Amino acid sequence: MKHFSVFFVALIAFMLAGNVVMAAKSSPVATRFYKSGNVKLQVHDYRGAIADFTKAIELNPKYAEAYSKRGYAKCYVYDKQSALEDANSAISLNPRLANAYLTRSWAKIQLEDNSGGLDDANQAIKLDQKLSDAYSSRGFAKSQLGDQPGGFADLNIAIKLNPNFAEPYLNRGDAKFGLKDYQGAISDYNRAIKLEPKYASVYNHRGAAKFGLKDYQGAIADYNRAIELDPKNAVFYANSGAAKFGLKDYQGAIADYNRAIELDPKNAVFYANSGDAKSLRVIFPAACGVI
Repeated sequence: MKHFSVFFVALIAFMLAGNVVMAAKSSPVATRFYKSGNVKLQVHDYRGAIADFTKAIELNPKYAEAYSKRGYAKCYVYDKQSALEDANSAISLNPRLANAYLTRSWAKIQLEDNSGGLDDANQAIKLDQKLSDAYSSRGFAKSQLGDQPGGFADLNIAIKLNPNFAEPYLNRGDAKFGLKDYQGAISDYNRAIKLEPKYASVYNHRGAAKFGLKDYQGAIADYNRAIELDPKNAVFYANSGAAKFGLKDYQGAIADYNRAIELDPKNAVFYANSGDAKSLRVIFPAACGVI
């Protein structure tokens, strides 16, 4: 489940607490944008957060925490290469910033560099042994590298450190998804949704698990909820298109893929999937309502 890399709300609290000194050195306006970005992160407004952190960086190009947090937000909108670049900038400016290594860990995992993600998670833990998100990142990387016992041990530590946050459950669900334990994954996603019922990514991940069980209607319902909460996320539309494809609703699939392409025109996978749906529409015209 490499394309479902995820991050953690608990990280925000750490960042807010741990970056006071650096933020204080910044200009008052830059600090204001930085704080505004933090607030937007807390409500999962990642694009708004990116805009605010960008303004903070423009005002203070040496604002390590702003680079780190902007990278964190970019991972949520699947801008993984740019997220990695921001994390590298943050580490260059402050090599002891634990959350910068955490951000880089997740960016590397999204780029399918799980070994690199594991190394950065280890460094984050070395700098802050109570950073629960780093255990989640390390656990996810371990599970992707085949160390399932070690991966789940780390994911359970993350949950123990932050039992009232959705993110550790989301990550443990993702690890179970990677093992094709879709029911187990859904159980963890349900717990995450109970804690944060307006968290769009959790519905997207639960939809993927239902898709794995060939519960296409259930998957579409979850993707629709994710889209309702975050209508500018191209991946949600693409996943909805895949579920409609599974139901042989090729016209509906094409509509979703087209919307995904509008939002992310550089994603080749969306074009390929749309092409598949269009081909099948020709083969099975009745499925698309064409008589």
